[in-house]
Amino acid sequence: MPNKESFKLNADWNDTVQLFLQDCKVRNFSKESIPRYRKGLEKLSQHLITLQLQLRDLSPVVFNKQVLPSLLDEGLALRTLNCNLHIYKSFAQLLCEEGWIFEPFGADIKPFKLQPSSAHTFTDEHLYQLLALPDRTTFTGLCN
Repeated sequence: MPNKESFKLNADWNDTVQLFLQDCKVRNFSKESIPRYRKGLEKLSQHLITLQLQLRDLSPVVFNKQVLPSLLDEGLALRTLNCNLHIYKSFAQLLCEEGWIFEPFGADIKPFKLQPSSAHTFTDEHLYQLLALPDRTTFTGLCN
């Protein structure tokens, strides 16, 4: 049976993601949150591959100077980016606690300021599609 030190040295991305998602389940995250966290970490993994970085390369400086600009260049909505940053901070905290990295990355990044919106989960195109769904020739309104 491998000891903790050899496990740390051989741990790869999938192992750390599984550990993080298991930790989220233990902390009683909702069933909807777990897939969202997995998707956010897949996005981070894609950026790390593009930037040719390994998990052990992640530090606050590398994250701020290389990964964050890459995320911003992708053109995601700021709310999505804020959500992903929250995921990355939690992930980095766990990695630091487990000894895989020395310092959590992203801890000093504040969320982007946004205008309050009740329809923040939909793009304008989605809203137009949703409003166009009812057939106005047969739709009579709501029933009590």
